[in-house]
Amino acid sequence: MEKNRVKIVIQGETFMVKGSIPPSYVKKMAEHVDKKMQQVKDQHPKLGQQKVLVLTCLNLADEVFKLQEEISEMESLFNEKENS
Repeated sequence: MEKNRVKIVIQGETFMVKGSIPPSYVKKMAEHVDKKMQQVKDQHPKLGQQKVLVLTCLNLADEVFKLQEEISEMESLFNEKENS
């Protein structure tokens, strides 16, 4: 599979990302992370960059867990309807 190199900027820092996923998707993810980090910085302006990063990671993990829970509930409802 072809490897793509993509330049992204998060909180003013430039990163080169290499991978097989489309560059547009990588940029979209980077924009999302940058936006989430900025929200944490806006809410907690005195925090250092590392703490902002950790809180952002926790917030994103919370989003993932909640979405996984929603998917699981929807699958259960679907299976219940399918079996009735």
